[in-house]
Amino acid sequence: MTKRPILATLYRKHQPVWVRRYSRITTALPRAVQLALLEGQPGDVVEFAHSDFGFQIATVKLSVNGHIRIEVTNHD
Repeated sequence: MTKRPILATLYRKHQPVWVRRYSRITTALPRAVQLALLEGQPGDVVEFAHSDFGFQIATVKLSVNGHIRIEVTNHD
């Protein structure tokens, strides 16, 4: 297992812009949302995934009207 298994990837028009690594989702989510607001454009998506287990955790979407939509993936 890696020390920073949470990957946050900012996608713009389905192309990765940046990737950041975090140790916990509780630190990844607020920091990546902050970076997306500072550097992002409407339509950008930040995907959170676990690098060791290979599953998606959540997505954050920046909408044209300035809203942020966070969707947590259900892994039942």
